[in-house]
Amino acid sequence: MKLGYYPGCSLEATAVEFGESTVALAEALGVDLVEIEDWNCCGASSGHTTDPDLGVALPARVVALAGEQGFEEVIVPCVGCFKMLKQAQYQLGRDPEKRKRIEGMLGKTFPETIRILHIPEFLARTEILEKIRAGVTSPPEGKRFVCYYGCVGFPTEIMEIPDHENPWWMDRVVEAAGGTAVDWPGKVECCGGSLSLTRADIVENLVGRLNRWAREAGADAFVTACPLCGANLDMRQTEDPLPVLYVTELVGKALGVDQAPKWMKRHLLSPAGIWKG
Repeated sequence: MKLGYYPGCSLEATAVEFGESTVALAEALGVDLVEIEDWNCCGASSGHTTDPDLGVALPARVVALAGEQGFEEVIVPCVGCFKMLKQAQYQLGRDPEKRKRIEGMLGKTFPETIRILHIPEFLARTEILEKIRAGVTSPPEGKRFVCYYGCVGFPTEIMEIPDHENPWWMDRVVEAAGGTAVDWPGKVECCGGSLSLTRADIVENLVGRLNRWAREAGADAFVTACPLCGANLDMRQTEDPLPVLYVTELVGKALGVDQAPKWMKRHLLSPAGIWKG
């Protein structure tokens, strides 16, 4: 199985363990991820505030490159990048004048048919879940996880996430890997994302609420697929903190991927203890 791969900036910097675990997990599952050549930043958080057209042109260029390189599906691990690429598709598919303007800026034709896949969506495919179940060698036995999707899945008409107020992609993946995904009220609540550096007090309050809900649900750890959410949960829990894992780390560890211990060491709140005792 050969798929396009768009890592985005965070997976090569602050969330490098997310990027490494995505690539290693794909290899373990027999999936050939091919990185899009000459990809650029998607502009998340800042591009659209600089210029509305720039906020569309940056992700549109990534999709255009994927089309030029022959990909029909593109895996996007970071939910922020996923949103930007989906927004570009949505806007350019419904506004011919904007599409013509953006294509002129880029000097590229924007393809309509490429499917943009968030990594939990891909892992939750039936055939991939079967591969995960068959490959588990080191399950997190007896451990309970809350799957944290965050608030970036909105607006729903753009993101196309099933059951957007109670998403289930990561829950099914956690269960396939041998863990227990527990229900909780914080799945799509905000962690304070872009306020992490400017208003740490607000972020600590929001993350503290998530921590309380997770504790009340009996969780041993958070599971996420958002670099910003992952960083906030890793840094801003002040009382009884719970470790946080990227979903690709959890599955990679469960499948016995050799590099997994290296990923765990990059967290401030080490999740390595989940597999001890």
